This record gives sequence, structure tokens and C-alpha cells, in this order.
Amino acid sequence: MNGKKVWKDAYKALAPLDKYETAAQVEKDFDRTLKELRGTHSSKFTEGVTQSVANFIETTYFPKQKEKLKPSTLFGYRHLYDRHVKPRLNGESMRDFTLPVAQRLLEKIAAATPLASTSLRHIKWFLKAVFDVARMNGGYDPTLLNPFEEVHIPKASKQKQPTRYAGLDNVLDMLDVLPDTAATVVAVAAFAGLRKSEIQGLRWDDLKNGELHVQRSAWRTTAVHEVKTEASKGAVPVIPILAKHLEDHRNGFPSDGFIFTGAKMGRPLDLHNLASRIIRPTLAAKKIPWCGWHGFRRGLATNLHTLGVADTDVQRILRHANVKVTQESYIKVEPNVKKRAMDKLQKALSAKRKRRKRGSRKRK
Repeated sequence: MNGKKVWKDAYKALAPLDKYETAAQVEKDFDRTLKELRGTHSSKFTEGVTQSVANFIETTYFPKQKEKLKPSTLFGYRHLYDRHVKPRLNGESMRDFTLPVAQRLLEKIAAATPLASTSLRHIKWFLKAVFDVARMNGGYDPTLLNPFEEVHIPKASKQKQPTRYAGLDNVLDMLDVLPDTAATVVAVAAFAGLRKSEIQGLRWDDLKNGELHVQRSAWRTTAVHEVKTEASKGAVPVIPILAKHLEDHRNGFPSDGFIFTGAKMGRPLDLHNLASRIIRPTLAAKKIPWCGWHGFRRGLATNLHTLGVADTDVQRILRHANVKVTQESYIKVEPNVKKRAMDKLQKALSAKRKRRKRGSRKRK
């Protein structure tokens, strides 16, 4: 119209109502006709719908999202795609992806990999974002519903692996064998509960008045941002053992800039490389288990809870917006804690039974 493209609704009669005897016959004819209409409409709309999903993700989605997403988010999406999604795509085109196809893909991923429901939700959100971008950029018919909009999160078929966390003995064993920088990083992770990216983003002027003030995060040493939420900003008290590690570390490194610097002075240290090249080989040689960087954060929550610290105080130290996150995902109850709790119950029961017996004898 006037040289501009406009959308028009198209209607097609399948057949007279009395043609069909059952609902199944209606569905069969409707499905066939709908596919024909989609094929005709899609070819008019754009050739992009005929490309494979994998090709669209790799050549369009990731390049377009590079400037929009945080590096950490983009890295996480690439990891989900490379590890879980790409191996289970069978050359399907964007046009072929309907709700049943999307549902089957998630079910295949869940059946093949022991993932938690949270990870499966992240995969769903990633694929939903892919088709949202496709609908805006000619890769998927914008008049159709996003195929991942209504998929259900399936249950993983394999048992979830136990969550790793660092107990106090585990941390002390590490500190005894690790060299200076690695030991100091572990001390910050274990005794301040900072995230990996937050440790990489720490500067010396964040250490003041006996506290570490969390202001920023550094991703892969080249991208430095403010921390992701207001709740994440905050100060964490520095206990004496951590203060001693930081003081010793400061004597051998520049006293300004980032606390932990890499080979290129002035840039943050890459903790992924530190773990791969120094920490894990050193611990493996001593048969000391490694819990992963986030395991120290869970460990601090668990250690404080075991020592009787209120869950709301643990929440403030970890800088969670909601105490339920702290309770459900970070605090782990150790077996010896359960045993001590049941021993207390047994002692209370024994004391009550003795009092009841004494009372019974007096009444006689």
C-alpha cells in the first residue's frame, strides 16, 4: 500500500462442518492445511525461516547479542548451547520448530544430562530468547507464537549430583599447601564469600575500615562492570585470618589497582586459569578435594549456619536479596550436625523419662 508492506489476515475454509465425523479427522486436515499455509506465508515473508536453528544461533543470534548482553551472560548461553543444545539439534529449520518439536528437544536434553530444573529453565529461556530475536529479524514468522513460550520443564532422568561446598577443614587444608596468591584468593572466597567475578574485580581501595566493599565484577579480566544488583553491593567484615593473608599479599604486589593482577599488570587475575594451572594440580597432588569457586560461597553459608549464626545474618553476609535463596541453595546440613541434633533429642527424652519415673514413685 503506497509502496509500503502491510500485514493482512488470510482466511481459508477447510470444509463443510458435516464432512467430519470425529475430532481426530478435523485435527488431521487442519494440521495438513496449516502446514501448507505456513509454507506459503513463510516463503513470502522471508527466506530466513528455512535456515537451520543452529545456523541462526551461530551466525545471527550470538553476533547480535554480543553488545546487548553482559559477557558473563553471553558466555553462559554459549556454554548451554555448545554442551546441551547443539548436539541434540538434527538440522531442523526455524520454520519446522513448533511447540511439540521444542518440547521434545528439552526432553532429550533432560534425558541425556543430569541437570537441575534451574539449568533446564535457563536452557528454555535461552531458546525462547533465540526465537524472540528471530521473530524480530526475519528468522521466524512474527505472527506465530514463540515455540518455547509454553514448553514445560521436564524432570531430569538421572539423579542430581551432590552439591559441593568447602568445610572449614577443607579450607584449612588448602591454605596449608597453596602458594601465596592462590592461598589469598581462596581465603577471600572462603572467609568473605565473594563470587568469582567479584574477587577478580576487587581493588585495594575496596579494602577499608576492616571491610571489603563489593562494588564491581570482572569477567574474563577484560570486562569490568558494577555488580549485577543493588543487593550485591555491600561490605563484608574481614576476619583476622583473612586480613593477614591480604597484608602478606600486599607486601609483594602493587598497593593500588586490582588486588589480584594477571601477567598483564593492571588487568584482573583470571581465576579460571589460576584454578586450572595452580590450584587444582596442587590440591590433586595432596589428595585434597576441590569444590569449585562457588563451593566456597556455599561453604561459608553452611559453616556460619552450623556455628549458630541466624540465616538472615548469613543472607546479609552473602548479599542475597532473599533469605530463601540462602536457605534453599547455599546452606547445607552436614551429617554430623544431624547426628548432634538427634543426640540432643535423645538426651531431652531421657531427661523427661527420668522426671516422669521420679514423679510416678512419689505418687505411690
